[in-house]
Amino acid sequence: MRKSQLSPEVQHLMAGMSLGYLPHNEANDSLRQDFALSGAAHLLAVSGFHLGVIILAMQWLLKPFRLHRKLYFALLILSAWLFTAFVGMNVATQRAAIMLSLFLLSKILDRERNSINILASSLFLQLIFSPSDLFRWGLWLSYGAVVGILLFYKPFFLSVGTLRQRILRTLWSSLTICLAAEVIVLPLSWHLFGYISLGFIFTSVPLTLLSVPFIWLSLIAYLCATLGGVPHFIELALEAIGQCMLYITEATS
Repeated sequence: MRKSQLSPEVQHLMAGMSLGYLPHNEANDSLRQDFALSGAAHLLAVSGFHLGVIILAMQWLLKPFRLHRKLYFALLILSAWLFTAFVGMNVATQRAAIMLSLFLLSKILDRERNSINILASSLFLQLIFSPSDLFRWGLWLSYGAVVGILLFYKPFFLSVGTLRQRILRTLWSSLTICLAAEVIVLPLSWHLFGYISLGFIFTSVPLTLLSVPFIWLSLIAYLCATLGGVPHFIELALEAIGQCMLYITEATS
């Protein structure tokens, strides 16, 4: 971003988290290492989480227009694929876009929805169009994380009983989603890379909650930059959130 007052570290973080663009150099490799050691490497690779953040924003933007439900779902599908194409059609984002499309199509057609069937159909379609994805570690980690969430999230979440406070439910939900995904991802990571990080236990909730506004503001900043300049308050917010995330990863790596 030209003429930006953002620190280089935060600019690198913005590019990695919102665009999936993080070329190999000393600074970026150090950033990757910190995130990997803190158990948050997935945040630097645009994936289903990032697509979910975008779709959440689109839901909020479309809600005031009170669109017909089928048009509303169709626009969400279109948004998902536009973002997927924008970030380079990587394996994890394709998986999320296919699953979301199948889920929303079932709602448009008023059909019953089954998460396992949607996941299996997504894998089948992805391999039909790109069989070589079967040999990419990104596919195994992406689908493994979803399998873990589908199998273990609900038991983990319900293990503490009913949480009446909304903030506690949100925090516990964020943590248990990460724990459920890691049940499958950790052994896969050990097999693929020869190491695992348990730092996610401490970093998953704060980094996940900080990532949502950070990704939104990053994309808004890039849009503003193409139109002439980024408002100062957006840069201040990005710098503050980015530095918080960098501090967390450095402290736990």
